[in-house]
Amino acid sequence: FLGHFLGARESLNGLINKHFNLPEKRVDRISVAALFFSIWAAAIMNPSILGMMEALSGPVIAMILFIMPMLAVYKIEAMKQYR
Repeated sequence: FLGHFLGARESLNGLINKHFNLPEKRVDRISVAALFFSIWAAAIMNPSILGMMEALSGPVIAMILFIMPMLAVYKIEAMKQYR
């Protein structure tokens, strides 16, 4: 958990620093507070991890299996014969 938290905090600090000109200490406090409340809300809602993986992986697999080959047929000159 700690490794994921520290990585998410650094990423959020970078996003906040990129868009707002705030002192580093204030940015860190804002990101820790945002992560704390996000983690707390996730713990209260107790979402199904398998359900989320199913909901996210389905469209990704469909894109890889169906859309990417069609894009390749139209974008790659060597596959022009299959149009």
